[in-house]
Amino acid sequence: MKLGLILLLTLGLSPLLQARSYPEIEYVRGRYADDTVFKRVSEYFDGEENQSGKIILRTDPSQRDGYYLVLSLDDDASDYPEGTRIGLKYISPDQKGEIVKATSLPTPIPDASEIWIGLTGEDAPADQKPVVAWMVVIYSPKGEVYTHHKSFLWEHPDVEKQD
Repeated sequence: MKLGLILLLTLGLSPLLQARSYPEIEYVRGRYADDTVFKRVSEYFDGEENQSGKIILRTDPSQRDGYYLVLSLDDDASDYPEGTRIGLKYISPDQKGEIVKATSLPTPIPDASEIWIGLTGEDAPADQKPVVAWMVVIYSPKGEVYTHHKSFLWEHPDVEKQD
């Protein structure tokens, strides 16, 4: 009897014990950053960009100047499994309509609690303007959403149409 009760309790709790939580996005801030923000002394010696404990993803990896969304996580991104992807939807001040970008986190995923997503090269808004509205989603290799965050205006992108 006791063995059956223990087995029932263990089996009933097993989905809860198997559920894993992944880092959540605490907040996102936007900023324009040029090449000098990313230049470290070590780069002068070895020619390699030192990401200084951040994960930096750019729409054009050959360009550093651009508009960045800086995601602050409540834990290290290395807690995500390999193949984790980041999706970005945004409305640019230069273009009409929604733009969608997606990429994978680097492998292996570094210990970092900040992820910088850069709209660089042709994707960078002109004149260092910020994007109008945005939504960021971090999701599993199978498409399950781990966490997401969106700007206030993402909720109301059609305000102009109401007039």
